[in-house]
Amino acid sequence: MVRFSRISKRFVLQKSFTGKPLKYVHALNNVSFEAYRGQSTGIVGESGSGKSTLIRLFMGLYQPDSGFFSMDELISTYMQKADWNKLRRRAAMVFQDPWGSLNPRLRIQDILTEPLAIHGSALQIPKSEWANILYKTLDSVGLPQSCLTKYPHEFSGGQRQRIGIARALILKPSLILLDEPVSALDVSIQAQILNLLSDLRSEFNLTYLFIAHDLGVVRYLCDRIVVMYAGRVMEVSDSESLFENPRHPYTKTLLNAMPSIEKLGQIPEAEPEVEIVENQGGCPFVHRCSRVMEICHKTMPQASTLGTSTFYCHNPMPQI
Repeated sequence: MVRFSRISKRFVLQKSFTGKPLKYVHALNNVSFEAYRGQSTGIVGESGSGKSTLIRLFMGLYQPDSGFFSMDELISTYMQKADWNKLRRRAAMVFQDPWGSLNPRLRIQDILTEPLAIHGSALQIPKSEWANILYKTLDSVGLPQSCLTKYPHEFSGGQRQRIGIARALILKPSLILLDEPVSALDVSIQAQILNLLSDLRSEFNLTYLFIAHDLGVVRYLCDRIVVMYAGRVMEVSDSESLFENPRHPYTKTLLNAMPSIEKLGQIPEAEPEVEIVENQGGCPFVHRCSRVMEICHKTMPQASTLGTSTFYCHNPMPQI
């Protein structure tokens, strides 16, 4: 199981002429949730909500200002270099851009063997087994062995993303972090990649942390969904409950923005351009919420749990 516990991270926006920080942005603010083994957990929210920062923090690209995360027996607070290497053998990442994430100067064979060259000895994988591992991994993502001698520019976007997925699978990780892996692809190709990810999860008992803007994609692939806004978790629920009975007003706003047959021909209401205002004392969604009360300006809601849903709201949507 992967657990995030009260994770906070802020970045400096402005410094004085002496170098003293004057203004911060809170990218993550007391973020807590769990991702269970063998399940796909979706993380949704508009740009700037902290989704990608959370994933990068998990991979060690950032350090949290407070809080910690854990994966099995590994706890970030106590992790040394050897522990980080162990984490990176257990967790892999698939990036949004299938072109930018592959080195254009390397053949596919070199791209796929790079994780083996770094971690193969620690996993006791002899070099004589590398070719067999490559063939099996390519077969699992639907690519022929002949692609090994080619370069990334010789493939389509969907094929390049399959190569990225193959690279993530090479070390047989238990967790895969997916940072909007289909948003740069055509709709028809998106469906193929999503079906592939679903099949791979079943075949290898993988755990997914899946970042996305498209709620339709999240609904198809994910068992649980974490809704984030302005660096905070607004709601955590299983997929069915969240779509049928959202409790947080922000979740309802996201669902209302989804296209559907019922809305065909309707002109969507223009969403005003809103600057996310830091409201450290209260709910960050207070400036856009239709159910706002006086207490929302002053106090951040505590977690409330009802059934399979946990939400942070003083005045939640009525239960259906």
